[in-house]
Amino acid sequence: MEAASSSYKVNQRKLGQCPKAALAKVDTNIKYGHLEKNITPYLNKMVAATGNVVNVEEAPSEGIGTGTVALVHIMDNEFNSYRMFIMKTTGDILKGDKVKIVGVPVGSESFVNVSGGTTRSIFLLCSHINKVQ
Repeated sequence: MEAASSSYKVNQRKLGQCPKAALAKVDTNIKYGHLEKNITPYLNKMVAATGNVVNVEEAPSEGIGTGTVALVHIMDNEFNSYRMFIMKTTGDILKGDKVKIVGVPVGSESFVNVSGGTTRSIFLLCSHINKVQ
C-alpha cells in the first residue's frame, strides 16, 4: 500500500489539478474483466469507469494531506462494482448521481451485499470524480 500511496501522491501532483491530463493517461483497453481476472498487470495504469453512486462518505483527512478525504462506491450499467478513495471533497456528488471516476487500481475486495450475496469490487486511488449527464 505504501507504493500505491507514493504513486498516488505523484499522480495527484501531476494530474490532480487537470482532469484532461488525467483522462489522457487512461488506458481505454482495460476493462473491468481484466481487473477482476488479474489486477497485477494494471496496477500502474490509469483507468476510468462510469456508474451510479451507491454510497459516498467524506471525512477530515486527519494527517493525510490537507482538507477532506472521500470513499465512494459506484456501480456501472453491467453491475460491476468500483470503490474509490480520493484525497479531496467530492463536492455536490450524492448517492444516485451518475459519475465518471479516473484513477489507479490498487486491489480488489469483496463484501456482503444487502441481498446476502457477495459483491466483488475493484478498489481505486482516484484523481478525479465528476458528474456526467
